[in-house]
Amino acid sequence: MIVIPCVAIAVVMTAAPQPLTIASPGLKAVNIDEEEAEFFSDHLAQALTLQGAHVTTPAQITAVLGLQRQKELMGCSESGTSCLTEIANALGVDAMVIGSVALLDGTYSWNISTVSAESGQPIRAISGKASSKSGLLEELSRGAAVLARETAAKLGRGLDVTLQREPSAGRRFFWAPLAGGAIAGAAGAFFLVQAKADYDAITGGSGVSTLTHEEAIDRADHGRTFQTVGIALAAVGAAAIGTGAMMYLTGDPGTPVAMVLPTGHGAAFALSGSF
Repeated sequence: MIVIPCVAIAVVMTAAPQPLTIASPGLKAVNIDEEEAEFFSDHLAQALTLQGAHVTTPAQITAVLGLQRQKELMGCSESGTSCLTEIANALGVDAMVIGSVALLDGTYSWNISTVSAESGQPIRAISGKASSKSGLLEELSRGAAVLARETAAKLGRGLDVTLQREPSAGRRFFWAPLAGGAIAGAAGAFFLVQAKADYDAITGGSGVSTLTHEEAIDRADHGRTFQTVGIALAAVGAAAIGTGAMMYLTGDPGTPVAMVLPTGHGAAFALSGSF
C-alpha cells in the first residue's frame, strides 16, 4: 500500500486597512484674497487625494454643514477640541486637516496639520515658506504627502492606490518605442543576413569562391555597407526597446536620445535621457 502524505497549508488572510478619510474645510488666509485662498485650499485637498486619502473637500463640507458654519470651523485651532470633533463627527471622517497661509513681506508662510476625529488631538503638523505662488503650491503638495502618509500610519489606515496619480504620458505610450525598436531590430537582422550572404559568397562558404577579383571586391563593399546598416539598426532597435521599458517602469523618461556612431568595425550606440 502506498501512503501519500497530505500537507495542510493554512493561509492567513489579513484584511487590508480601511482607507484614510480626511475632512479639509479650507485654509485660513491672511493678506490673501478670497479667490486665491480658495484655490490654495482646493489644491491641498486635491494633493491629499492624489496621495490616496479620501478627502471631503471644502465644497462638500459647505453642502453638508452650510457656508457660515464652515467659515466658523476654518477658524478652529488645535486647542479647540470640541470645534474640531464636531465637524469630524458630522462628516464621519478619521481626521481633519486645518491650517493657514499668509502673505507677509512678499513671502508665503504656511502651516497645516491633521487632527484626530476621535480625540481632537493633533497627529502631525508641518510648515514652510515659499517665495511665489507656484512655490507655495509645490510646498502644499509636499506637505500633503507627509500628512497623508504619517496620519494613515498613526491611525492604522491605508491609502487608496486607485486615487493616486494617473500614469504619465510616458507610461501610456511605452508601446510606441517598443514597436519601433522591434521593427528596427528586424530590419537590422535582415541587413546582417545579407552581409553574411556576401561574406559566404566571397569565401565560398567552406569551399573555394567562384567569384572574380572584381566581383569579390564589389561583394565586399556591399557586405560592409549592409553590416554597418544592420548593426546601426540593431543598435537603434535595442535603444528604443530599452527606452520603452524604462518608460513603462518609471513613467516618462523625458526625451531620450539614441545616437549611432559608425566605427571601423561596425557601429556603436549610446542612449541618453532622464530616467
